[in-house]
Amino acid sequence: MPGVSDTVLHFATIVTPDADPVKRRGMLDVLDHFFADKNTFTRGPSPRLLSTHVMMFKANRRWQLHVWQLTGEPATWRRNSSGISPRNRCWR
Repeated sequence: MPGVSDTVLHFATIVTPDADPVKRRGMLDVLDHFFADKNTFTRGPSPRLLSTHVMMFKANRRWQLHVWQLTGEPATWRRNSSGISPRNRCWR
């Protein structure tokens, strides 16, 4: 599944070039702190249960935030991914 590995859940937020720098930094600070707090309490693998039932919700993954900074003209953002850095195209 795109954005999911055995150990990491990838999340992205998109920032446009016209975003107010103060608001952008504030939003990213909140997200960074939330992800840091979430990852502080990530547990290691759960011990195997002596049961035949599979517990799907027991996955323990680190959350990783990606910030996609769009560039170029707004009309091009939806048509193609030229506004997103190639290293951030992990969800294709």
